[in-house]
Amino acid sequence: MESYEDLRKIERENLKTIFQSNPELFKKQTYVDDQEILNNIGIELDNYERPEVFLKFWPEDFIVEELGFNNRVQTIDLPKKVEQIPNESRVYRATLVKFNISTLDAVKDMVRQTNSDIGKIKYAGIKDKVAITAQEITFKDINYSQIKNISSKYYFLKDIKPKKSAVSAGQLEGNRFTLFLRTKEKISEENLSILENKISEISNEGFLNFYYIQRFDVNRLINWHWGLLILKGEYEKTIHHYLTYPGKTGWAHIHNIRKEVLDIYGDWSEIKNKLSKFPLIFRNEIVILEHLEKNPDDYFGALQAISDQSSLWVKAYASYIFNLKLSQLSKESSDLPDSLPLLLSTNPEVQELYKDILEKHEVYPINFENIKSLRGISFQDYKVKTREKVIFKHASNTPNGFLLQFELNKGSYATTLLSQLFTLVAGFPPNEYSDIHFNTTKAVDGRDIGEITQHFEGLSGSPRDLNFE
Repeated sequence: MESYEDLRKIERENLKTIFQSNPELFKKQTYVDDQEILNNIGIELDNYERPEVFLKFWPEDFIVEELGFNNRVQTIDLPKKVEQIPNESRVYRATLVKFNISTLDAVKDMVRQTNSDIGKIKYAGIKDKVAITAQEITFKDINYSQIKNISSKYYFLKDIKPKKSAVSAGQLEGNRFTLFLRTKEKISEENLSILENKISEISNEGFLNFYYIQRFDVNRLINWHWGLLILKGEYEKTIHHYLTYPGKTGWAHIHNIRKEVLDIYGDWSEIKNKLSKFPLIFRNEIVILEHLEKNPDDYFGALQAISDQSSLWVKAYASYIFNLKLSQLSKESSDLPDSLPLLLSTNPEVQELYKDILEKHEVYPINFENIKSLRGISFQDYKVKTREKVIFKHASNTPNGFLLQFELNKGSYATTLLSQLFTLVAGFPPNEYSDIHFNTTKAVDGRDIGEITQHFEGLSGSPRDLNFE
């Protein structure tokens, strides 16, 4: 199995070759999460005038530290002492500190290095990619020496200790976020006063607990549609749309590839050869194509082959209609129910709650047999809070941005909160946003981030550079 670094090298070299002949295919865009974008994922906000802020210019602008039980904080700090060899154990825990890599990619790389099964390495929650993050991770039936020898430019392990049992999904209290939100200019006193009042209001009442963009595939914002197609039992349409729909954002080169796939759709080997030059961008598509090469027309089997993704699409549809219903109710009244059930329940009352939306989408009543054998899907009565509490720890205005530190309960999106305070900007940053490196934690709580950024030096280019991330 090739390492993440190996695949990344292959992909970058292929992209560079194409870029040298036609750089316009990689022209970056600026993405503004305005109301039109939010409507695409079911969110409708009030008319509060939100200051624009640019997210994640550098990974150190966005720091996430997991809050475990018993007030244990997984910090991003480098280890301060030589670790002792622990007693032998079937399960070990460690703190995973990562930089500019997703949790899933880091775990896959650890699986490769330990020659183990992916089910033996567990974590409580997925952390942001373009960020510096810290979280607990556990290893079951993997030797301490193997764990200790895990090495990567993009992450490190510390505080390796025996543990009685492996961590499971959702087994955390929440996350602490320390952010530098870049502004084109210092927020004016008038707008700062309005912002502070909004922060105070949310601190007292909580924020509307929408599912945000990262739930819906940030590149195409359409995975909920694939989930809807799966619920309808239209598996071939799901595969067709997933492989060929270019989306409205991202590189023109990727859009062109998907258009080319449309022209040769059905020739699975030819499509795979075309996509294999970009093994990270098209990692899930390649798995689908490998299945269809061996099992032509087995579209549901192809979806099962990427069940970690296809089950998320179904859940994304449930999240989408949750957003639609919460938007609808919040417009009608500020007196919201404490929670709303998610769709994936066999309780008929849940379908009745969403009946108006489901009928519009031509999927009422839902035939759960269409997803029953999809791995990763479970049917249970699960309710989501309509408002979520936040503990603000720090908020201050600077000439180049706004500093914010807060703690959220598990399952809450930081960007959901931020979208109700600011208009979020990402992608290619206009020149009005400063590119200075800012010592985020030192300004907020006195911890110097310099050692960490030096440890990971050279692993993140400026969003104004060509970096093929």
